[in-house]
Amino acid sequence: MRATLHQVSKGRHGEILAPTSCILESGKITVVGSDTDQGPSVLSLILAGRMRVNHGSIHLEGGHSRRRLRRVAALIDTPAVCEPAPTVRLRNVVSEELLFARHLSTPLAAQRWLDDHSFEEYAGRPMMNVPAMARLKVLTELALERPGIELIVWTTPERHGADLHEMLEYAKSVTDRGYALAMVCGTTTERLVLEALAHADAHPKHLAELAATPSPSSQAGSSSFEQLVYEPFAPNDAHEPAPEQPANLNAPKEHTA
Repeated sequence: MRATLHQVSKGRHGEILAPTSCILESGKITVVGSDTDQGPSVLSLILAGRMRVNHGSIHLEGGHSRRRLRRVAALIDTPAVCEPAPTVRLRNVVSEELLFARHLSTPLAAQRWLDDHSFEEYAGRPMMNVPAMARLKVLTELALERPGIELIVWTTPERHGADLHEMLEYAKSVTDRGYALAMVCGTTTERLVLEALAHADAHPKHLAELAATPSPSSQAGSSSFEQLVYEPFAPNDAHEPAPEQPANLNAPKEHTA
């Protein structure tokens, strides 16, 4: 797959997501940052074809089918969208994800999956106590078992404290299997990731452009997901819950990249 996003933005003046461009392609890692409070989650939804944009364009392999993009994309741990509750035990998360992957989803099947993937020691832990890399790997590997998935979208995976180099090593293992992977993060993490990739003499990143225009502070205001035009899920997307509606989100910070 190959999808091109050109100067996509959210909000009348880009105050939710500043104009952003990137390319998603099978076998590539795309690193893209956003420096507003809602930006990473909003951008992840756009990358996965699940939210309309106010400005800009999305082309999927020469077409405009966001419906197909929704079918092939999986959101991973996106805050306010599909982030597991912190007190839910890992085995319960695995059981639910197995159902979405159209596998047997009994407690025994979940435990067997964890055993087979060497995560059995974390089975009974609440998600807030699962190590960052184990959390990321479990959620990603389960998503990859869903039929038709071609694109993995990580949303701020750095927020759980995962080691950057270990995270990139795992990202490369995903793209080596032919999947496209988008790492959506804050702009500070974006710079660190790109530097790490450069120092490693690796070229899996496929960053066409990161063009973010700061919105004037006078235009900044408190926003919530209710104010966004959210694209309903297609039937095949039932495995990913709709975003929770936060009561209040802080005003976006000014983009300084």
